Amino acid sequence: MSYSFLQYPLAATVLLFVLCVNCTGEIRRSESKPTKQILFVCTGNYYRSRFAEALFNQEARVANLHWKAMSRGLALVSSQHGISSLALRELKQRGVSADQCNGTPKPLTEEDLDQSDYIVLMDEAEHRAMFEKQFPGFDESKIHYWHILDGRDNSTHACQLMSNNVSQLIRNFHQ
Repeated sequence: MSYSFLQYPLAATVLLFVLCVNCTGEIRRSESKPTKQILFVCTGNYYRSRFAEALFNQEARVANLHWKAMSRGLALVSSQHGISSLALRELKQRGVSADQCNGTPKPLTEEDLDQSDYIVLMDEAEHRAMFEKQFPGFDESKIHYWHILDGRDNSTHACQLMSNNVSQLIRNFHQ
């Protein structure tokens, strides 16, 4: 009969603790770096921010970067569910699997902002006023603005711009 540590969570916890204690009894710091969070924000959390989130997470994983992305929207549309078929098509063309795009659009909260290390609003002209109205007085030092228009008429162009920006972020964060 074989046993798994998953069947005995306390034993697994004790083993992990023991492995982290050196011979002098001091607890060693973990070798892995803490994960930082980037937050992508667009209007409906249906197209641009979801595209950037999925692409960033895949590229960060490939680059062994200790960052994770999430996405939110400033003004969700109740009729929109999942992710835009345009964004999904563009992600698939870039080798990002559809399972990275699960979930429904989510509204931006103050907690999301506080927990994020780096925040990108997709289109400054469209989103700055919306953001300032919803979160007056928020310290904008973590906020960065891109200039990515909604792109419904030319999703390929918008996705290429986002793809370029995500790749640049990966390079910058890797340094």
